[in-house]
Amino acid sequence: MRIGWLASLGLGVIGGCRTSTLPPAAQGDEVALANYPRVVVLDGLQPFIAISEPSVTRGSDQPLRVSVPVRAVTQHEELNVQYRFLFFDEHGRVLEPEMVWRYERLPSKAQRFFDAGAMDQRAVDWRLEIRPAR
Repeated sequence: MRIGWLASLGLGVIGGCRTSTLPPAAQGDEVALANYPRVVVLDGLQPFIAISEPSVTRGSDQPLRVSVPVRAVTQHEELNVQYRFLFFDEHGRVLEPEMVWRYERLPSKAQRFFDAGAMDQRAVDWRLEIRPAR
């Protein structure tokens, strides 16, 4: 009799210790948006890609236009990469439509220019993402 009572007490205690039903929250980003790099090299390409000073232009009645000199810093290997530009409004929101990924073959040590123009006059900032070709 006493064993049955202890067993039911144990089950009651276990049942009363419920875990939270909240979903797990994302962690905060240590990199402030203002410090996020303009050119982001993804998926292990960082040691093999070098960039020079971007050219950013905007006419009085023209949207933002960006050109970034990019070079593969490999000894002999060509790199097959994809890139896309993102354009942002004054509030830091990505403007639509987002650019699709473009394919580019980077010969060893030769410079290529990745460029794009915003489709919207509201564009005030930009980011370039480069990844291995898929």
